[in-house]
Amino acid sequence: MCGRYYISLEDEEIQKIIKEVQERHKDNTDLNEMKTGEIFPTDIVPIITPQSVSLMKWGFYRYDNKGQIINARIETMYEKTMFRKANRCLIPASYFYEWETKGKKKQKYTIGIGNIIYMAGVYRIE
Repeated sequence: MCGRYYISLEDEEIQKIIKEVQERHKDNTDLNEMKTGEIFPTDIVPIITPQSVSLMKWGFYRYDNKGQIINARIETMYEKTMFRKANRCLIPASYFYEWETKGKKKQKYTIGIGNIIYMAGVYRIE
């Protein structure tokens, strides 16, 4: 997955997801921390699980609790202890960012299709 993405509140489908998250999690203190706009690793974001919409913090803690893992490879995911209890989800986004390095400079590009995209994700409840 990408290292950063964007959630635009101008998209009607995203507005519906945000509204559902707000209704479902109105008593959850994490709702105050939910991010929209540019999303960074460790932000609390809306996701869609097979059961419902939910709030999750982006990233899995490393085994030594030093830092976060934000990517998983499907080819090896179930071999890794960290991901053995992971479940699949969808991550709604307006677009995501990729970078191209030219010499010492990085150029950021936005990649999307003009409306909502759903990125594959994994989550676990500890």
